[in-house]
Amino acid sequence: MTNNKLSTPVSQYPGDRTAPKGSLRLEWVYGYRSANCRSNIHLTESGELVYFSAAVAIVQSINGKNRYQQRFFLGHDDNIISSCLHPDKTIVATGQMGSNARICIWNTQDAMKLESLLQGHKDGVGAMSFSMDGKKLASVGIDAENTIKIWQWNAGKILATVSGHSERVFDIYYSSNCVITCGVKHIRFWTLLGNTLQFQEGQFGKSETLTLLCIGNFDRTTSEESKLSTENDDLCFTGAINGDILIWNKNKIDQIISGAHNSTIYSIDISSNGFLTSGKDGFVKEWKKDFSPIRLIHIPNLINDSEEVNVCSVTSRNGYCVAGTRDSEIYGFELNENSVPQLLVQGHYGDSLSALSCHPLENIFATGGDDGLLRFWDAERFSLIKFYSTPSIRLSPSPAIRALAFSSNGSEIAVGYENGYIEIYPTPLKSDNEKPPNPIHKFQDRTDRIQSLVFSPNNNYFAVGCSDGGFDIYDVKDQYKNLHFKNSGNNLNITNIDWSEDEKYVHFTSENKQVFIAKIPSCEIVSESEGNKIQNWATFTSLKHKEVRGIWDKFAEKTDIATIDGNIHSGVIAAGDKQGLIKLFRFPSEKNGAHFRKYGGHSSRIANVCFLHDTSRLITIGSNDCTIMQWKYLGESDSIAPIDARRLSVASVSAEPGIDGTINADLFDGTIEDVQMLETAQQVGSYLDSDSEDSDSDLSGAEIDSDIEKEKQMSYDRTVYREDYQKVKKTMKEILPPGEKRKQQPDEGLTLDYVFGYRGYDCRDNLFCLKSGEIVYHVAALGIVLNIEQNTQKFYNCHTDDILCLAASPDMSLVATGQIGRDPPVHVWDPITMQTSSILKGQHSRGISAVAFSNNGKWLASVGLDDYRTIVIWDWKKGEKLGSQRGHNDKIFCLRWNPHDENRFVTVGIKHIKFWTKAGGGMTSKQGVFGKTSGKQGKQNQMCVVFGKTPDICITGGGDGCIYIWTQTSLTKKIDNAHTGPVFAIAAVQEKGYITGGKDGKVILWDPEFKKNIKTYELTNKNLASDSRGLLTEEETSKTSIRAVTLTRRIFVGTNRGEICEIEKDGRIRICVQGHGEGEMWGLSTHPNKYEICTVSDDKTVRIWSLQDRRMIRYKIFKNLLRTCEYSQSGKTIAVGTKDGHFMILNEADLNIIVSVEHRNQEVSDIKFSPNDRYLAVGTHDNFVDIYNVETQKRVGICKANSSYITHIDWDANRVGICKANSSYITHIDWDANSKLIMTNSGAKEQLFYEAPRGTRITSIKTTDVEK
Repeated sequence: MTNNKLSTPVSQYPGDRTAPKGSLRLEWVYGYRSANCRSNIHLTESGELVYFSAAVAIVQSINGKNRYQQRFFLGHDDNIISSCLHPDKTIVATGQMGSNARICIWNTQDAMKLESLLQGHKDGVGAMSFSMDGKKLASVGIDAENTIKIWQWNAGKILATVSGHSERVFDIYYSSNCVITCGVKHIRFWTLLGNTLQFQEGQFGKSETLTLLCIGNFDRTTSEESKLSTENDDLCFTGAINGDILIWNKNKIDQIISGAHNSTIYSIDISSNGFLTSGKDGFVKEWKKDFSPIRLIHIPNLINDSEEVNVCSVTSRNGYCVAGTRDSEIYGFELNENSVPQLLVQGHYGDSLSALSCHPLENIFATGGDDGLLRFWDAERFSLIKFYSTPSIRLSPSPAIRALAFSSNGSEIAVGYENGYIEIYPTPLKSDNEKPPNPIHKFQDRTDRIQSLVFSPNNNYFAVGCSDGGFDIYDVKDQYKNLHFKNSGNNLNITNIDWSEDEKYVHFTSENKQVFIAKIPSCEIVSESEGNKIQNWATFTSLKHKEVRGIWDKFAEKTDIATIDGNIHSGVIAAGDKQGLIKLFRFPSEKNGAHFRKYGGHSSRIANVCFLHDTSRLITIGSNDCTIMQWKYLGESDSIAPIDARRLSVASVSAEPGIDGTINADLFDGTIEDVQMLETAQQVGSYLDSDSEDSDSDLSGAEIDSDIEKEKQMSYDRTVYREDYQKVKKTMKEILPPGEKRKQQPDEGLTLDYVFGYRGYDCRDNLFCLKSGEIVYHVAALGIVLNIEQNTQKFYNCHTDDILCLAASPDMSLVATGQIGRDPPVHVWDPITMQTSSILKGQHSRGISAVAFSNNGKWLASVGLDDYRTIVIWDWKKGEKLGSQRGHNDKIFCLRWNPHDENRFVTVGIKHIKFWTKAGGGMTSKQGVFGKTSGKQGKQNQMCVVFGKTPDICITGGGDGCIYIWTQTSLTKKIDNAHTGPVFAIAAVQEKGYITGGKDGKVILWDPEFKKNIKTYELTNKNLASDSRGLLTEEETSKTSIRAVTLTRRIFVGTNRGEICEIEKDGRIRICVQGHGEGEMWGLSTHPNKYEICTVSDDKTVRIWSLQDRRMIRYKIFKNLLRTCEYSQSGKTIAVGTKDGHFMILNEADLNIIVSVEHRNQEVSDIKFSPNDRYLAVGTHDNFVDIYNVETQKRVGICKANSSYITHIDWDANRVGICKANSSYITHIDWDANSKLIMTNSGAKEQLFYEAPRGTRITSIKTTDVEK
């Protein structure tokens, strides 16, 4: 929490919703994940230390001039819980927690990701091991079945999957001839046979069956001395829970070394001359290869060296050893008799980290949590200054620290505990060996958790917020006298406290975001109007200050932000959210829904964020990950490539104390001025964290187009999928009584003849012209080939859910389509025979948003709708996955292969473009650099892409209506205002240029250099040819949006309103096929005398279709969503019901309204004329059937015994019997032939009868009469 009184404010417009120009770069991580982990530290070939904390993997230099340097891998989005080192000693695999836990393989030299293994394990990855040749990776999950997977990791391919054991598996080891796993009272030896794993159970024999936690094997030693020894090379040995080492020969115990440790052995490391073990007894033990001990090294405990510390991990290289402890400390030492372990890494341990406070005058901060340790850190030296074991009074159990606050002059620090106890300590400014001092003050006026502590700006008062809603003000000058503040209006947790600069007011917020402002010293709550006038707040930590409204959602009074620090001097709000992201907003930010930069690294709710006094750094703490992160704040003037800071947000940081005690910072703080320098930095890995392109969010403050925003937020999740049908059917059979079986199937069936419609409202690039002159497209779950001349269709109907994307092979001989689904498949099929060539599945979830063939036609790329937007490359003929990779953190709209290079492709989407290269069995990407060419608006949504004449040129259509031209990975030219609104479609016209389509309804033909607009075509009815099959559904308020464009001899375009149009060179337009636009369609009625139908839908249109001519002949647009329709018996009028309960009667000839009735306010589910055309029955979702006299336009009766909404009304020629009162929603209504009786059915298979037109309920009709 920064005191803004000491800072010079930055002048900014309060209503500015753009993201700030400043950025963050991760500088240092304090912490090491030791809880529930083993064997998770490594030494690389160059002697660097690799470990992890939260969702960050860390490479730290521990020797030489680069000591105290860290690099970071940020490719994970949840707690990392396992790791293993590749045989080459430079590549590391890290596994995380999560429902879809990923494994990342990355290079420690530049922290760049080599491969992501997705959709592998559930719950988490417990342990991993590379094969001896490094080509395969074995992993075991922490799911209920402890699933084991063998990967060909560089291809992202699973070779085998098997259930590991019913009990927990703790370790896995890939030996030269088998895979070994061990865990709770078991060990198994697995052999890979083809794509299966078979095991031999380890036989304990007469020995006690023990839980085994770690595995060792001598098959990976490389020294000459080790090569001479062959006696033990085939042996495997394990560390047991009782401290024994069990030596195995094949699957049987060969020898037991009893009492190797006094307690559990957690880790085994193979060295050149033997091996090392570490255990719960606090020792590291060195052994020879003949299993004779060499030496015992005691690992100290920083807090209390008299207590044993659990050593959970050990590793060594070239005679140097490092050991990790359960106290989140890592020690290093030489393997000799005189070596003393030196502390290399330290952090908090326990279940949570809650408290953070920054010194008001020095670059020092303090932290506290469940471990009960008050730690003081030097942010410039990345080191611990001192720690206090608190509280001063020994309590059992010791209460956790929950809140901290430095006094305004920094001389004291207040500590608040879980039990309501408060202590005031003096602040240490330098490290010393003196004992921690006694507290200056201590008091306890509460018994519940202390949540917030804040000193007033001039140190006159001290405010305390409690979890029970209690709020106390203390007079510091009067020995912390309690002023006895009383607030009867709140009993919820006090989350934030802010003082005014003059100390006259204090602002505090409760857990439900209710704001209280009190006068001091009277402690009176002021009115809201008076509180709004106060402008001079010293700090901004409350989420309810008007200056921080930008952190709240744009359209709802909610936010995922958990903690903030608003800083006037830097002009930013640092915020931590509930998912573990750090976000930067502008300050002040008074308009909801402001844009921000975001940074990953933490894996749990952010407990606190705080700028240092000079705003040079931001300190953040994760609640459950117990990790402290120190970020360097880069203002606009010193940001590294600020327009694309997400590529360079994290640096390797070096700070080694010099002889004079000063810090020599080996930091690169300059600005990369041009694209070439940025590309060089990317290639060499300077200041790169893997996946850092996803860490910053939108830099542009421009309003997002409504269509793009709607598409971005669209969800494709289903409550029930097609594959659930059999299970639902079985359940229904068990619930419902058996019905009468059908005696025989019908003599006649149905054949699909014609489909009206095209899916364009959320799709693009999904229309192609085949060599035959036919066009191929999709709607619903159908792939359709349309013969334009004959107006006939062929159907590919093998999909089980909505198709979302379509692509044609380069020779137009094959089509690929991707659908929605729990495990959505890609179908490759022949558009001539309509036969399936291949089905590709098992790699995506939710749905597939884009597919594309490579230029050689051998490969197919698909993009998923999962959270990672996974990209998969397939050998579609073999049905095999060649590789997969995380695509982006936000939606990808389009993927296009490079026609000049079969190994390259491009993806575009929300605020990004990525250039991909297929490499071996995987793929790599580079983020497109917008640079200065993009202008003030910075990054924009990229909606479509096409390649130019050379491999290095591609062109994209922007969400801002501009056309972007890229050379290699950099933006080199921008065509402003090419369209009004987003450019949704673009295609190359052989050697003649390009054609684009946009939201403005225009199709524009461009010359090859985009220097001039050759011709513009506009989709309007005035340009329709006389032989067009239908009319464009034009609206006064919006244009018809172009979503797909293709050109051969003619131009074909697809629109958002479900139309496919053909455009001639002279501008004449013919509609080839059309349907309804976006939204649900419920209403359908057939004309009583003609081959015509009427349809209505949520696109607010009533449409009349000719089945004979297969075209729309009339339409009309209304203001409301439409749900049902029905022709009168004469066919002269049409009744239409709306979603908001209204209904209209229209003239069939011109669709003009004859009458409109607004008696209900819930959805009209069905509407029908009586057989004599005199009455109209209207069923609505408020459980009524209204009966109207159409001739007089008067409501003459109401059927109101139904208990649920009406869904259908049908005609019947017979009078029916009686049924008891319905207990469920209505499904059908039937009239009798005389228009005097109505029957209703409910969802519970019940019936009710009403007299028409009065609506009086009749109870004398029998069911048997109805069945006759």
